[in-house]
Amino acid sequence: MEQSEIHSYPAIERSSQTALHWPSVFQFGLSLLAFITLFTFSVSLAALGLMQVFNPAIFIYDTAPIFLMSAGTALSSFLLLPSAWYALLRLIGRPSAVAGRLGLFARRLTRPAVLVPLIVLVVLLGDFVSRSDLPDWLGLPLVHGLAVGLPVLLLAYLGWRGLPTGSLQRSWGVFASGLVLGPALTLAAELVAILVLVFLGILYISLRPDLAQEMMVLGEQIEQFRGAPDQALSLITPYLSQPAVIFVVFSFTAGLVPLIEELFKPVGVWLLVGRRLYMDVSHCQGEIDDEQARRILLAHPPEYLLFGSDAPWSDPGGTRDWIRRLLPDQRRLEALFHDNAVRLLGLEETRREPG
Repeated sequence: MEQSEIHSYPAIERSSQTALHWPSVFQFGLSLLAFITLFTFSVSLAALGLMQVFNPAIFIYDTAPIFLMSAGTALSSFLLLPSAWYALLRLIGRPSAVAGRLGLFARRLTRPAVLVPLIVLVVLLGDFVSRSDLPDWLGLPLVHGLAVGLPVLLLAYLGWRGLPTGSLQRSWGVFASGLVLGPALTLAAELVAILVLVFLGILYISLRPDLAQEMMVLGEQIEQFRGAPDQALSLITPYLSQPAVIFVVFSFTAGLVPLIEELFKPVGVWLLVGRRLYMDVSHCQGEIDDEQARRILLAHPPEYLLFGSDAPWSDPGGTRDWIRRLLPDQRRLEALFHDNAVRLLGLEETRREPG
């Protein structure tokens, strides 16, 4: 078991091949850049908190939340280092055993027998810190990070337990992409959407001179009530309550924004497009026509097809018979209905008829 885990990292060819592996270059560069950015932001927050501690007259904010945010940002930055590290090992051609031993050590630390006692200790430590005379800004940040991170790590371990996760470089790369690249792309796309919406609003107003004049008068009135926000709000309320404005606001916040977030949230998985990934075909019948389904089933590697009948989104028996009609190859059917799941889940090999 340990030996197989040690060599889970992809072997690096020791041939005379000198081609640079560009995906690893981008993974290393972006992960390192994200680490530097987040860590710098964390240090800046900590410095701001210390200024507040030693000179409370500078700011009016509570100190503890600043340090909590600093600790959370620092933890996120350190979680990016494995992605950069494994990408660097790939680039410099270091032996896979180096990365594998680190991965084996991490796997041992993430077992429930280790995590559950640690979570209990962290909860007790947090209770002790909250009751002690120790300043909140000094003791709570570390405890807060552990109290949030360890349960998440435990749930993640229970989810991936027994499943092949591929190389450590790929696993940490997907994690780092979801941690920083996904939110960054989401924020950029939402800012672009806001700019487009504002541009369309300005264009619409400019095409209606009467409305443009009305907006200018409204702006002057709001300027007069700068120190009275309630009166300024009463001026713009009739405009905000217009059905068209309500429709645009709700369409943007409850429609477009969630679509953007769901699009970029799995960006780490999108980066794996073109690689051999498992595809579940238990919910295809009725969604695509037979000929297209047959082409997909024949084009996808047969050892990466699954029938997840435990969903079930439809009648599993009917879908099974439909797939049998599309794939006359008995070996492909055996792999799809049984062999691939046995290999993926690490179950003891038991041969039986497909389906």
